[in-house]
Amino acid sequence: MALGTAWVVAHAALAVKSPVLNTFFLVFLPAPVFYCRAMFGRQKGAAVLVVCMAALFWMLRESSPGVGAFYVALPVLGFAMREFFLLGLPSARAAGLAGCAMLSVFAVLLTFQVLTGDMGYLALAEKHAADNLDGLIALLKTSGDLENTAESLEHARPLIVRGAARITPGIVVAWASFIAWANLLTALPLLRLKKIQGPEHLPLNTWSPPEHLVWAAICGLGLLLLPPFSLQLLGINLVIAIFPLYLFTGIAVLAYVTDKKRVPRTVRLLIFALLSIQPLLTVIVAAVGFFDLWADFRKIHTKAPAA
Repeated sequence: MALGTAWVVAHAALAVKSPVLNTFFLVFLPAPVFYCRAMFGRQKGAAVLVVCMAALFWMLRESSPGVGAFYVALPVLGFAMREFFLLGLPSARAAGLAGCAMLSVFAVLLTFQVLTGDMGYLALAEKHAADNLDGLIALLKTSGDLENTAESLEHARPLIVRGAARITPGIVVAWASFIAWANLLTALPLLRLKKIQGPEHLPLNTWSPPEHLVWAAICGLGLLLLPPFSLQLLGINLVIAIFPLYLFTGIAVLAYVTDKKRVPRTVRLLIFALLSIQPLLTVIVAAVGFFDLWADFRKIHTKAPAA
């Protein structure tokens, strides 16, 4: 257990301090906690979770409150995912509920910081957006070829900061969905490798979100067309929050089709590499996932005729 705890704390330190791979370690921050919970049981796993959260709290004590709360809440996702697995839930649903648990802890921590601090939710979001934008502008200025871009961003800084702050809720939920899915992809092979009890193995290339979720997506798109800015803001946050789920569905469709057509692995890797660096392709794949409910590209929604 001591070795597992040291691994978790070291991983957390890399997520906070690593100048190059901090995003990678951030995304997979729940993974060591999941492993410790699976290997050591509930009580020892909970102790590792508390140590990890305390270490993150100490390392981020001088950071932006919102960022610190998000980091500190992330390990909860790994612990909760294992708990939901043990309840016999399907793997994707367990990951989704674990993400909800993490977001709940994040909301509690953020609310506590707002109540005990001198900044509200919106002010915290604007400060975080301003800090990130200033960092980007400083980086662009170091490159002679991009100075004009940096100047344009400086002129539009107030507008960008206000806009980014107001879509922060949707971005946070989208990030949580992505992190939950990424950790699910690492958790399932780990359980099979260690021969640990886990959820029933269902191929993720046949996964699709709950059908009723499409109404939330349609509602979000519809709100974007209404005149009041407050409704448009609600709509764009809703669309951003739901977008990853349909992106995952589109990726599942793509994986299913390439498997069925026996596309060479090299070509598959090239396709998914393009998906990770080409925003337009990402939107197209998400659209495929959205319309899969009606088009049924994998023929998994077709109901058998009544006898």
